[in-house]
Amino acid sequence: MKESQAKNWDEHLQAGGQFIENMQKPKTAEEYMQMARWFTALVNAELSRTENAEELHLVAERLPRLVSLVNAVGHMRDGFLDFRPREVLVYQPQLYAAEDALEARLYALIEKVYIDEREREQYIWHMHNQYVTFRTPIEYRDK
Repeated sequence: MKESQAKNWDEHLQAGGQFIENMQKPKTAEEYMQMARWFTALVNAELSRTENAEELHLVAERLPRLVSLVNAVGHMRDGFLDFRPREVLVYQPQLYAAEDALEARLYALIEKVYIDEREREQYIWHMHNQYVTFRTPIEYRDK
């Protein structure tokens, strides 16, 4: 990496760190639920966009991302975020309902892709590359 590229990368990482540090986590159950609703709305929009895709190939490409997003909605419900206020437990039925609705739509898309062998292979390839290869440091890939 050239010195100018390294400097730009360092500035980029510093800006990202500052962005993260300036974020405030939800402090109340209502704030947490607002965050969950916003995130769920984004996942819903991405699911709708994919459900309306005319080409099955686009659905296969987008599925790995959708799996991850729907999983994140489930993780928000089950408390993977340690800062989740205890009072959020009151909202569990709403969180389960949202997760179940998104998951049903996701399963329908997976079923649609799995019918076509070529697109099924494309989905599996994208899933591996986006979530295994891409997030694995270069020195550990293919070992």
